[in-house]
Amino acid sequence: MNKRIAVDRDGCLIGQPWDFAANHPRFIKMPSDQEINQDVAAFLFAQEEPAIIISNQAGVAWGYKGEAAVIAEMRWLMRRLPIARAYFCPAKFGERAIWVSPTDWGEANQITHPGVDFRKPGPGMPLLAREQGYGPTHYLGDMSGWKGGGYNGRDSDRRMALNYGIRFTDVRQICKAA
Repeated sequence: MNKRIAVDRDGCLIGQPWDFAANHPRFIKMPSDQEINQDVAAFLFAQEEPAIIISNQAGVAWGYKGEAAVIAEMRWLMRRLPIARAYFCPAKFGERAIWVSPTDWGEANQITHPGVDFRKPGPGMPLLAREQGYGPTHYLGDMSGWKGGGYNGRDSDRRMALNYGIRFTDVRQICKAA
């Protein structure tokens, strides 16, 4: 049986979940600026199958960064970690998703579907991953987004796992310093 982990990027895979806003730039300027959470990296290396990333990218939706920058950041992570594919939603209303793989160095793939909510907490990205043979059975994310930022109180990671019907683990449960 497939036991694939899906992981959130911001505040989980990169940055520490308890101080993401205070000690991390709100938007990455270069892919190498990403600080990989070493506890999450160790967790991913211990898994049976490579993980996938599922991440909203509000910075694209609001015009703070381009899709090409996010694609470069995802590919940088995939060269360093056991990640089979990265999915992200750059659309404000969740109608579009983009995915990249570590071996696909051309244009990123994308799908637009007005009837599907790809933006977390909607289940569109894990459903798309399942259609492509990368369906997750577990989601590792953060519960409330950035401390001190505009995302306090949101639990879109937990709700996406619930909407898709898989187990959720708060990243703070696996981090040593949490």
